[in-house]
Amino acid sequence: MAGYERVLTVILHIALTLVVCYYVSRKKDIQGVLICLVCHFAVDFIAPIMNALATDYLGNVISTNMSYVLAYVFLTVVAVVSVLAIRRMKQCMSS
Repeated sequence: MAGYERVLTVILHIALTLVVCYYVSRKKDIQGVLICLVCHFAVDFIAPIMNALATDYLGNVISTNMSYVLAYVFLTVVAVVSVLAIRRMKQCMSS
């Protein structure tokens, strides 16, 4: 499953790169970088927290298998949203 996770994160990184390019082309560099930082932080925070819910540290709230399922579903949703964002930015940049 590690390969699947990497494919999903590559899609996210492509979308974030396009966000920066879009905002740079609109002369709003700081805004684009901040949006990317927030999105990247959210994904890098939420996925491990789901995994940590299956540890003694956070009280074994869910099983290990359930934490993996939740993390992969979350990353899949993020990748789908990223693809939609890529398509939308393509339309915005071409006009």
